[in-house]
Amino acid sequence: MSTKKGREGERIAGLYLVKKGYRIVETNFFSRLGEIDIIAYDPHNVLVFCEVKTYKSKSFVSPFDAVTATKLKRIRKTAEYYLLNQPTYKGAMRLDLLVVHGDLVQEHLLNIV
Repeated sequence: MSTKKGREGERIAGLYLVKKGYRIVETNFFSRLGEIDIIAYDPHNVLVFCEVKTYKSKSFVSPFDAVTATKLKRIRKTAEYYLLNQPTYKGAMRLDLLVVHGDLVQEHLLNIV
């Protein structure tokens, strides 16, 4: 994410995940297919690919409005590419959306990979 607001949202989301016991392994992973904001292991050792959306207002944002079908497909393809470079990982994975409003974070399960 190149905007100041987006970078701050990703920082807040990362802190939120760490406080919940996640271990962050990569941020802003880029490939020619797209970007994944945060890649982390949750406390149960599930590999989580996180999309972070940052908003100024504190109103609720539906995950279905925040991530389009096209964006979700791009995230999945980028996650698959990431996994090609992690051939030993055979565990569970999922895609999460973290919606940041100020210092409040809402977490949504997008999909199980």
